Amino acid sequence: MAGRYAGKMHSWDVVNEAVDVKSGRPDGLRDSPWLELIGPGYLELAFRAARQADPSALLTYNDYGIELDTQEQIDKRGQVMMLVRRLKARGVPSTRWACRSHLTRATRREQDSSILFASCARWACRCSSRKWM
Repeated sequence: MAGRYAGKMHSWDVVNEAVDVKSGRPDGLRDSPWLELIGPGYLELAFRAARQADPSALLTYNDYGIELDTQEQIDKRGQVMMLVRRLKARGVPSTRWACRSHLTRATRREQDSSILFASCARWACRCSSRKWM
């Protein structure tokens, strides 16, 4: 699909929700058919294939449940940031990561987004929040 629409799309969500702290894996990756069939290298393979198919698009890793300061989300955010760090260290062409969330006035706190965006800045990633209510 990326090849067919190359040059016409601003960005591609290349990998979604690859982290699951509860999986018990040291790398934090979610048990999935891709992980089972290819191994953890599937992430790098997906980003490299997307870059080859569409050299100009932003390539996105997308996850959820990392925007609040609960212990569960802090742990997951740490695993996502470690994943970003590993991908960057290997020269994988992921250009941003996105946080999908359903924040409301009750859950939206200034420090939540500032911690998330500070993490992006520390790893030199573009970061986007997909949905604010």
